[in-house]
Amino acid sequence: MQAAARARLFGYPGDAKKSAALATQLSGGQDETDLLALALAIAGDSAKAEAMADALGKASPTDTVLNSIYLPAIRAQLALNRHDAQKALEELRARARNESGQTGCSTVSPALYRRMCGHAYLALNRERSGGGISEIIDLPAW
Repeated sequence: MQAAARARLFGYPGDAKKSAALATQLSGGQDETDLLALALAIAGDSAKAEAMADALGKASPTDTVLNSIYLPAIRAQLALNRHDAQKALEELRARARNESGQTGCSTVSPALYRRMCGHAYLALNRERSGGGISEIIDLPAW
């Protein structure tokens, strides 16, 4: 899963899709499925990622970490894949609000979160982000 995300982040979408496909075959429980859905979204396999995210949300509607951290991150990346930067920022802001009091419970990298924010602001083509850049910089690292 991490290999898929890294490959995509470093500009190798073909390798990302291959790694994500392999991770799909090897995945087990929900702890892996939420990360796999995020890796698939990052790799550009939006259809599979969205289907997995929807299934996870329906299967675990009371899972706080899933619904307040992982699903917003997955939905934000899916929005970026659809070139909907505003929706991505809405999801990322919701995720940031939900994480404000948590420490160490999420394996979603703060760097990955900041990358998604940066891509969303760039996609909005804003020279001045209206506080967006300071939002990214001021986020607590956990």
